[in-house]
Amino acid sequence: MLFEEALKEMRNGKKVYHKCLIMKKDDIFEIKDGSIKNQDGEYLGDKVSSSCMLTDSWHIYEEKKETEYFDIGEAIKRLKQGKKISHKYWRFPGGYIIIPNFSLPTSLHQIIIRDDHYIYEGWEPTSNDLLSEEYYEVEE
Repeated sequence: MLFEEALKEMRNGKKVYHKCLIMKKDDIFEIKDGSIKNQDGEYLGDKVSSSCMLTDSWHIYEEKKETEYFDIGEAIKRLKQGKKISHKYWRFPGGYIIIPNFSLPTSLHQIIIRDDHYIYEGWEPTSNDLLSEEYYEVEE
């Protein structure tokens, strides 16, 4: 986006960065005390050249949420609520487990595993799965 658009976003409370900068914490800008500054209070004009400012390489900075990890008990509770659950160390990319149609399963074989390419019926947790505290909820 152009700087003019980035400025509008900053006025709406968003943080922005320019792709010609090396992405570091101090390369993210926002409006502070009426001026455009980075996290360390440095002004935009001190960090970005006028030629960079005129390009369309401005982007909104999206802060990453910290992942909340939990144990198998919490994973089962969330599955029963219709949530998608994954594990920090599972090997299948984009994989998660769900209970289809939000019906409560009578066995673990009714919990299915999905990844980017396949659907597998039946999840049989290993002893490591049962003791793990590295499950997390998959965002939509």
